[in-house]
Amino acid sequence: MMNSIRGGSSYRGPEERSAGYRLRILLSIIVIFLVWYRLFTFFFVAGVQVESAGMEPTIGQGDGLIVSRVHFGLPLPFTSARIGGSSPARDDIVVFTPNEVRPAPALLRAADGIVRLVSFERLSLRGLHGYPWEPGSRVARVIAGPGDTVQMSEWFYQVQPAGSTGMIPDLDERDGAVRIQRPQTRIETLSVPLSGTMEPQTLGENEFWLAGDNRGRAFDSLHTGPVTRNQIHARVVFRFRPLPRFGGIR
Repeated sequence: MMNSIRGGSSYRGPEERSAGYRLRILLSIIVIFLVWYRLFTFFFVAGVQVESAGMEPTIGQGDGLIVSRVHFGLPLPFTSARIGGSSPARDDIVVFTPNEVRPAPALLRAADGIVRLVSFERLSLRGLHGYPWEPGSRVARVIAGPGDTVQMSEWFYQVQPAGSTGMIPDLDERDGAVRIQRPQTRIETLSVPLSGTMEPQTLGENEFWLAGDNRGRAFDSLHTGPVTRNQIHARVVFRFRPLPRFGGIR
């Protein structure tokens, strides 16, 4: 009787049970790792790849960056709200969403998060089928903040800080570590952004003016206007690719 029971198809010996147990443990470890990875990259730091030349030569097209999500506050899932954190400061290089990009509905953001989780951030639902909410996150430098007045003349920014009567010149005039690329041609008869001239604008209490270091190829506040703090998602910390340029970014 015992032999017939042991010989049945439902019986699993110690080796089979051990193999199944190891498989379950391995799958559990993978799932836990994926969940913690997704939580860590959502709340704290993440890796991004730059797809435009708007910040050259400071940041090149194709560079891999580590960005801090928690620097400007702890993000709340499925909302644009944040808890705590500091306010973006002048000269910060940040990741932001331009004004013309509509946020994704909460359900689609949740589904996209699951897809990105199980694919190690290699796949995403965003941008498929030409949805109007497809992401357009970009990297740019904070030029001015709330209450500041900003203007541009021949691609040179001038900023009057809130409560001040003086103007601060463009970055590369006061910091030799920063290099700004400006278009070589001047078309004086055309309006901003092609002319490189902009009348003074005073920012509201929750507005920031962002600009790419490559003024001729950046798509920034000069084109779409100032952004709010909720549109600024992370601060660039350092570059990990390419290896010859590995390190901090100014």
